[in-house]
This record gives sequence, C-alpha cells and structure tokens, in this order.
Amino acid sequence: MKTSLFILSVLLLSGCSSVRLVDSWKPDKAASFNPEKILVLGVTNNLTAQINFEEKLKRELQSRGLQAEESMNVFDISFTDSKRTDDEIETMISGLSEAGFDAVIITMVKGVDRKINYSPGHTTVGYHWERFGRY
Repeated sequence: MKTSLFILSVLLLSGCSSVRLVDSWKPDKAASFNPEKILVLGVTNNLTAQINFEEKLKRELQSRGLQAEESMNVFDISFTDSKRTDDEIETMISGLSEAGFDAVIITMVKGVDRKINYSPGHTTVGYHWERFGRY
C-alpha cells in the first residue's frame, strides 16, 4: 500500500511544471555545430529587464565556456522598438557575420504569472467553516 501511494505521488508531482517550451527548431547540421561567438538578444518593452536578462544569460553562457555578447553592445537601444524591412534585416545579418558572430539567441517573454500565497505557513487540522474559528 505504501509503495503504491509513493508511486502515485511521484507520478502526480512529476506532472508539475512552471516553465513551458513554446517552440523550438533544430537544423540538420546541429550535431556538428560549435559556435564560437554568440549574440544574446532579449526582446521586451522593459529596458531594465532586457539588460538584466541579457547579462545573466551572457554570464551563464560564459560559465559554460562560450563567448557571448549582449545586444546592447552591438545594436542601439531602439533596435527592438520599431519594425524593420527585409533589406534592413539582411544588412544587420551580414554585419553580424562580419563582426564574427556564429549564432544569435533571441528570447522573448510571452507572459508572467504572479501568484501570492496567503497561506499562514502551517497546516490547520480540523478546520471547520465557522465564522471566526477559534477566536
């Protein structure tokens, strides 16, 4: 009985997740690709959040032995604010290739759920729906 309860609880808890992968793409040559210089680009309206995110991701990539650069050091601040034409994008891509970038990591925050837990921090055993409880 205890083992079946344990297995059931493990299966229930393994389904809990707070992060969800929306989409990914992997080219056929991905197994042999080893980037040397990576550009980190965070797309958001909040400039402070973008700077903080890009710095943290850059540090994580560098801790894994990769050379990374933040988009703030490559593009101007208004880069993600306006729409670009195909010619402008092609010019930027060729400029990145000339600057030595092998890969670009583009990330975007689609939404944030903020939940506040109003639990008192301890379990209440024998709680009844009374008007003022023990008071």
